[in-house]
Amino acid sequence: MSKCNKLLAVIGLATCALLLITTTSYASLDEAIEQFNNGELETATTLFNNANANLHETAIANSFLGRIAFQDEDYKQAEKLIVKAHKSAPTSAKVQSNYGILMAAIAQQASIFKKLGYAKKSLSGFKQASELEPDNLNYRQNLMGYYLGAPGIAGGDNDLALEQAKAIGTLDAKRGLQARFSVYQATDDTAAIESLLASLTETQNRDPDILLSVGLYFQSTKDYGKAIEQFELSIAHASDEETYQRSKYSALYQIGRTSVVSENNIENGMAALREYIQTAPTLDGLPSKNWAEFRLANLIELNGQQTEAKKIYTALEKNVTDRNLKKAIQAAI
Repeated sequence: MSKCNKLLAVIGLATCALLLITTTSYASLDEAIEQFNNGELETATTLFNNANANLHETAIANSFLGRIAFQDEDYKQAEKLIVKAHKSAPTSAKVQSNYGILMAAIAQQASIFKKLGYAKKSLSGFKQASELEPDNLNYRQNLMGYYLGAPGIAGGDNDLALEQAKAIGTLDAKRGLQARFSVYQATDDTAAIESLLASLTETQNRDPDILLSVGLYFQSTKDYGKAIEQFELSIAHASDEETYQRSKYSALYQIGRTSVVSENNIENGMAALREYIQTAPTLDGLPSKNWAEFRLANLIELNGQQTEAKKIYTALEKNVTDRNLKKAIQAAI
């Protein structure tokens, strides 16, 4: 083999090795994000810490580690990590999205004097993520949610929320329908909601995701009977299809929650929550099983079993870290 061919062979091997390292690293990062989305935070933390092959990946990993730190109530570390990630990779849509999510969460914990600053940073992150990847439905959904939930002084705007909902609809008809439904519900546009409900096709009226959305709407209007009917239909149509697992288990949880707020349908509500606690997978977006146990205790108490309910409240209070849940438990006790 000539010197030239030997050199090419070495270069080729080196290139293959580099590609292998990079591919493995990205695979590890993708796996870490998947574990994060599935609620496996310990595994995700390990994978994120081992996925730091280059500056871009390190920034993405740090942005997720910041979200994990926030969930562990280490707010200073969460902010430190997300700010570092944001500075390192300002053109990463994933980092910008996590920046928006974390800044919104930090704003909730901040003093009244700092809330607005964090909120504006959150909006900036959501906007940038959507501009960097305009076809990403989740990024547009986050931006829409911000516009709906934030006060006007912090950039909240119902018209801009509707614009995002329509943009989502151009990318995915079903997600767009759900997005518009959310906007109309948040803005109390009853006429638009009724029009939307009347326009649903037969196929849409069998879709577990849409049935869940309709159930949540009836729950919000305190039409609890219709809400539970929609949740039960969502579960029935979800069957065992993995595509609809989030809707199926969300509907189970919501049957229990609806039974609590309506103080009715107690036996059915307890059965739904017990099934949720026993069988629900750990998926991003599903209520925690601690919340499900709390709702179950609410129903047990409504069923006249105060001693048993108190035991559940006491056991939960010792173990939970969720501040809102802790407050709810303390109020119940």
